[in-house]
Amino acid sequence: MDFDSYARRLWAGRADAYQHGFARLTVHVVAALLAEAGFTETAAQVLTWEFRVDPQEWWQVYRSSVGSSGAVIARQDDAAIERIKGEFGNLAARYATGDGAVALPARAVLASATRP
Repeated sequence: MDFDSYARRLWAGRADAYQHGFARLTVHVVAALLAEAGFTETAAQVLTWEFRVDPQEWWQVYRSSVGSSGAVIARQDDAAIERIKGEFGNLAARYATGDGAVALPARAVLASATRP
């Protein structure tokens, strides 16, 4: 069973909760996946932090054709790249810290379990 099918089955009858986003459900889904796989003493917690980065340095990663986004951007003409960079700047501005960086909210799930 793929992950999305499993998550939908786990959250059946709670469509509103599922629709509110994967990040809110991940702890429960990961712990349940571990338990269903036969692990015991399952636990999962959400870690949150701010990822601080210079947006210009981050933009250069995209311009270097890294990842699928970088590859897509690299195939655009100069006018399209400028529009993309403008939108990137607009999005980054929401998280500006005033010192030239952006502080992006980040979340991850840390899970543990014991193999019997």
